[in-house]
Amino acid sequence: MTGIFLMPSGARTRGRDGGCGPGTGSLGFLSLLADRTALTESLECVALDSAKANLQVAEDLFRRYSCALKRYQDFTLRTCQTELSHSPSLNLDGQFDFVIFGNVLNEL
Repeated sequence: MTGIFLMPSGARTRGRDGGCGPGTGSLGFLSLLADRTALTESLECVALDSAKANLQVAEDLFRRYSCALKRYQDFTLRTCQTELSHSPSLNLDGQFDFVIFGNVLNEL
C-alpha cells in the first residue's frame, strides 16, 4: 500500500474489487483514503461479483458512505455482474491504483 501514498496530491485514484461481495474491502480502502485527505480528490472503483444482490448492497453502502465523506466530489462506483473465471463484460481499460481480491479463492 506504500505506492498509493506516493501518488501526487489531488490525483484521481482508481481501484478494482474482484469478487467484491457487499463491497466491504473497497469501503475499507475508501476509509483509509478518507483519513489522508490530501491524497485524492476523486475515486473510481470498479466492483465485480457474480451475485446481483451483492452488487446492489455494495452500491447502497458506497452511496451512503460517500455521502458522509463530502470531500469526495467525484466519487464513482461501477458494478459488473460477472464470473471472475471469465473476462468481464465491462470495459476495464486503463490502469488501476489498487486491486482487491478478498475472499475470492474459496469461490473459484
